[in-house]
Amino acid sequence: MRGSMMGGTTRHSISSFGLCAVSVAAMTAALTATSFAQSALPPVNVEPPSSRAAPARPAAAASQQATRRPARRAAARQASRPVRSLPAASAPVSAPASQQAPESAYGPVQGYVATRSATGSKTDASILETPQSISVITRDQMNEQAATTVGESLQYTAGVMTGQAGLQSRRFDPVFIRGFGGFSAAANYASYLDGLKWHFPSRTAVQIDPWMVERVEVFKGPSSVLYGQANPGGFINLVSKKPQETPSGEIFVRGGTHNYIESGFDVTGPVASDPRFLYRVVGLGRMADSQIDYQEEQRLLIAPSFTFAPSPDTKLTVMGIYQRDPKAVDSGFLPVVGTVLPSGYGRLPTNRFQGDPQWNLYNRTEKAIGYQFEHRFNDVLTFRQGFRYGNLTNDFRGVDFASLQGNNRLLNRNTGQHLHDADSFSLDNQLQAKFSTGPLKHTLLAGLDYQYMDSLWRFGFGQIGPIDLYAPVYGQPFMRPNLTIRRRDQLRQLGLYVQDQIEFGNFRLWLSGRQDFARVSSSQLNTTLPVGLLPNGSFNPASTANQDEAFTGRVGLLYLFENGFAPYASYSTSFEPVTGADRFGTAFKATTGEQIEAGFKYQPTGWNALLTVSAFNLTKQNVLSTDPANPLLSIQNGEVRSRGIEIEGKASLVDGLDLIGTYTFTDMEFTKSDNGVEITGRPKEYFYYQGKRPVAVPRHMASVWAHYQMKQGPLAGFAVGAGVRYIGDTFGTDSNMWNLPGYVYTPSKVPGFTLVDAMVSYDFGYVSPKLKGLSLAVNARNLFDKDYVAACNGFGSCAYGEGRTILATMRYRW
Repeated sequence: MRGSMMGGTTRHSISSFGLCAVSVAAMTAALTATSFAQSALPPVNVEPPSSRAAPARPAAAASQQATRRPARRAAARQASRPVRSLPAASAPVSAPASQQAPESAYGPVQGYVATRSATGSKTDASILETPQSISVITRDQMNEQAATTVGESLQYTAGVMTGQAGLQSRRFDPVFIRGFGGFSAAANYASYLDGLKWHFPSRTAVQIDPWMVERVEVFKGPSSVLYGQANPGGFINLVSKKPQETPSGEIFVRGGTHNYIESGFDVTGPVASDPRFLYRVVGLGRMADSQIDYQEEQRLLIAPSFTFAPSPDTKLTVMGIYQRDPKAVDSGFLPVVGTVLPSGYGRLPTNRFQGDPQWNLYNRTEKAIGYQFEHRFNDVLTFRQGFRYGNLTNDFRGVDFASLQGNNRLLNRNTGQHLHDADSFSLDNQLQAKFSTGPLKHTLLAGLDYQYMDSLWRFGFGQIGPIDLYAPVYGQPFMRPNLTIRRRDQLRQLGLYVQDQIEFGNFRLWLSGRQDFARVSSSQLNTTLPVGLLPNGSFNPASTANQDEAFTGRVGLLYLFENGFAPYASYSTSFEPVTGADRFGTAFKATTGEQIEAGFKYQPTGWNALLTVSAFNLTKQNVLSTDPANPLLSIQNGEVRSRGIEIEGKASLVDGLDLIGTYTFTDMEFTKSDNGVEITGRPKEYFYYQGKRPVAVPRHMASVWAHYQMKQGPLAGFAVGAGVRYIGDTFGTDSNMWNLPGYVYTPSKVPGFTLVDAMVSYDFGYVSPKLKGLSLAVNARNLFDKDYVAACNGFGSCAYGEGRTILATMRYRW
């Protein structure tokens, strides 16, 4: 138990068990009520069973009648696309049946181009026919780019910026989407797994290893209408690897820069050759040093899953996660002076560690158990339920950046320790109906979800002497922090939602609405003070609570031309309860947002390709940003507006050639804000945030990647790939001025940068059929070892980006 501050936990446990009991009852009813459902349903025009296959746009020569038959369109398009094949002697190991069957939104994808996703709809929907922007990073792309974090997998995605926290991005996977993100307590992380959010408090985060996921999906813009809590800029949804009917397996060993050593396995298939019982086990181990002195990372991951499918209409998949990170890399945050601005002593080296190896540590344990259940009553009704319980614990010991002394060499510091223990509970019930009313075809979805978080955070601070950044001496005596603060954060949210995806000829109309009921509370006890009313009029423990209700909605319209061109427009709103309070004890208000988006998608006939062009105007109210007076806390600004253009294309133009190209323009600014920072040397005068661009948001980003597999001639079996990533200038403060001695009125510009990546691989199956499935790949990230500042975080410190890393991977598939 969590002690006296955990009052109410028993009541929540009872309510949680009650919800679980309702869930079990619903599953039991689903397993036994098929005949009743069939007899009780009102008469409707039922789509034929073939409509369950992946719908696709009609071929150019298809008639209007063909546009009403998704299964025929899908077959025609599959037949018209070039097939990626190898010579018989070196053909790859047979793919699982799920890969060779029509693509599913919940399963693997061959190549780079996904055509279906459930992230934007909670149904198995065509991306081409979805009136909002969605990006999918497939397993093949992750493997060929050797992505070792979710953040690395997103580096060739329009509208998304990762790596802005430098090496700390390898610990947490922070992301900016359409300009919305942040640092420290205001950061945005990749925390959705299989459509369920894993909740956690500030100053920590879960990190899901990409080896356990089949695809990484980016939903851009507000998504509260289906998910309740979500950043209005968008969110990252990770789709787990799931058991497959065809036996297969994969193992790899990887080594490289900074003593990087990693190995993983992935095996799946039926239990005792019975297709009703399927299993999958994914595992990984990793050890590495890092670019920053004295910093290491270690990971042990095991993720088993089991599927029971007693009939083609019923399936239950249970999934577990255990991830232990004994060590994770620190950020190596350094002062602005010496990284972006001159110090008089030269630029600080990229390996400089401002902490102390005898104290700094970050270890984390993540545990989760959950399931996905689906039962198809008939051709009309399908019931789905998803559940996950997750627990996150960590011990974070840091030497925190305080201030740079006037000589531009000595950095004042203090020690800190943060212990987190956070429980997260998510349950989502969905009932889907597919039917027709006259000429209209409906996919109607109704759902009820519940989200809960209970987090205990203990922390405190100590003292340590300053360090000379140009001649560091480690091992100084220090005062171990006394964990005097006990903080508890809780979140409860219940949501009811309904969505109708309507087809009328070539039109696609999406209508969605949701009602949320949320309660957030926090309580903070200072154990060094007496309990009760204090002389200054405040209370110990200090408590805050907010109860919010909100309705959010979405409407989208798309027209699907016969040649695969699909213009669309949509409007959506968002609502996000926020736990915690500012430094004055004022509870944060829920953030709200709205977006107008218009654009087009194009999937040319005969090509495995997809182009998305979108323009958006997005506003967010009650935005969190880091408090300049205390980087552990946040403040709320009035309103931020982000508008821009995104272009993303993925294609397989000829056999063996995969291409990615992206461009992002983001015009973002504070449109309403009373916040500002006092001008250095000018008391009671301020740099205000209104009209300024938020910290770390570039106006321009672009990337291009090409990968070519050679299949004939003397180089058959070799593959080469290369990419270029550009991130434009950003600001290092929300005031857009450095406001530092000697640089008070200097714009806080952080220079942009261009990075080059490359890879080469060889498939040994071209040498001999006996070596089929064996391959060797070498990947280089930041090939030319460019030194650059990834971003500055708004409270006086900056992080270098990762230098050149080279990884060699030996892989065997069967």
